Amino acid sequence: MRVLMWEHFAPGGPIRVGGHHFAERFLRDGHRVAWCAGPLSPVNVLKRNAETRARLRLWRRGGESCDPRGLFAYAPMTLLPHRRYPILDSVAVSRMTLRATVPALQDVLDEAGFDAFDFLFMEPGAPLLALLDLYPAAFPIYRMCDATAEFPDTPRSFAAIEEETCRRAGLVLATAPSGRVPSGEPRAVAAPFRGEAGEWFAQVKPFCNAVEVEVRQQAVPAPATVEGAGYSAACYALAGKIDRAREVIDRLGVGDRATAAGIVFEIGHPVADAGDDQSAGPIMRLVVTYQPGNYMALYHAGMSEYILGQMDLAKTHLRQFLELYRSEDGWRSNAIEVLRRLDAAT
Repeated sequence: MRVLMWEHFAPGGPIRVGGHHFAERFLRDGHRVAWCAGPLSPVNVLKRNAETRARLRLWRRGGESCDPRGLFAYAPMTLLPHRRYPILDSVAVSRMTLRATVPALQDVLDEAGFDAFDFLFMEPGAPLLALLDLYPAAFPIYRMCDATAEFPDTPRSFAAIEEETCRRAGLVLATAPSGRVPSGEPRAVAAPFRGEAGEWFAQVKPFCNAVEVEVRQQAVPAPATVEGAGYSAACYALAGKIDRAREVIDRLGVGDRATAAGIVFEIGHPVADAGDDQSAGPIMRLVVTYQPGNYMALYHAGMSEYILGQMDLAKTHLRQFLELYRSEDGWRSNAIEVLRRLDAAT
């Protein structure tokens, strides 16, 4: 089978989301996967972060094969992005966004051997209606993993788009805490991909703040597993209670602590990738305690320490980052520049 997966993060990066686990299972079972992210817009050429740089690299290369078992990755560039701006925020634009790609998305996928698909596997960041219209013969699966319509930067038209997507989807995987499948023809709803721990976190995530986190975790404890401990620690970390997060991880066996810290990283990394290194810094320093080789945690910890004036810690973490990360890109150049400034100031 040929599967088109449209996810928020480009593959191969430090963040592993639910889509990575599904892609791995598809590949393990002998299926071929086209993984797309985005789409990009011309604005992203100038306004970048780590994620958009990864997408731009895929676009410039015309996609790339990431796994010999049959994983192809690509991020298209559209001249008609669906965004929360006047004119662009409409259902009509969302339908047309993939028909305004440069080069044409279908041409790129055809050349990679994906002239048709058996399954569409979509998440809320995908151009949902555009995919459904472009590949009507494929069986559509929608993974409702966030209450996306409630996000402040989500287009106002998204609620109508998601409602139509749920009506047209053959299967809805509902893992969002407040996600609702619209009324009408019944659809199948599967269990969350992470099982009990993931379901627990989806329910408590709205309470992962300094005011409510203690009461909520006492009333609804996390599952007594390594994964449950990781999500519990992540919830405390999001609430700014780093010491409580550390206590949860330290109650695990030594061999399991890095695994739990990896879950904390997965949950906290989008905050840093959005540019808020100052807020994400304490979370990343916690991760580095248990995963000293996590170069992205080292980078964000160092940048946070630089912003906060913690110069010695910033030097330590950014130098460790440069020892581990050798790609000549924006992350490495930023770290080198900050270290240059720190050295000049001493």
